[in-house]
Amino acid sequence: MGKLDQAIKDAGGLSVVATRMGISSQRLCNWIDRGAVPLDQCCALERGLGERLRRWDLRPSDWHRMWPELVSAEGAPPVPAAPAAEQQEAA
Repeated sequence: MGKLDQAIKDAGGLSVVATRMGISSQRLCNWIDRGAVPLDQCCALERGLGERLRRWDLRPSDWHRMWPELVSAEGAPPVPAAPAAEQQEAA
């Protein structure tokens, strides 16, 4: 069971989380099946899960770009290192 599946289970189940988000259970299930939550829904899902899973968990490679205010948040993981190509461009 993945982190998202476990967080949904811990939060009361698919229908409970979907109701909190104001979406259908099917829509949430589709995101899980695809393995991707739309960027514009990550905050709502984080709230719907009662912060059992954070936005940085949903978007581990680019969360710091999407939500720079989270970089210094309590419990935030380290900012991922930029790929080598990005490091060369910045130099």
